[in-house]
Amino acid sequence: MINEKYKILPYDVVEAGLNLEYIGRFEYAWKKDEIIIILKILGEKGIPVLGGDIYKIIDGRVESTYDSWFINNDGASDFVERSLDKAISYIEKYEHINGDEYVYALVF
Repeated sequence: MINEKYKILPYDVVEAGLNLEYIGRFEYAWKKDEIIIILKILGEKGIPVLGGDIYKIIDGRVESTYDSWFINNDGASDFVERSLDKAISYIEKYEHINGDEYVYALVF
């Protein structure tokens, strides 16, 4: 069953992600290309991304890297855009430095 907050996303997009419930996290995580699509969808709906968590795929298992990012909602009219820009920038930089064996979960 899909967590209520993910119902704003197309079903096939959610299902393409990794359900992290088996590691005690009630969220989904996606590879970089998928997460960029999700960020665009959230932007179109005017939903800001407050941050995210990064997980590494090791031998088919997902493990937390304990890396994350966040942005404080300052209530400015451009907050949604800035939050999405920060998420994209962080994810792209992280993957550039560390490789592509990671998935990203969003806080929105």
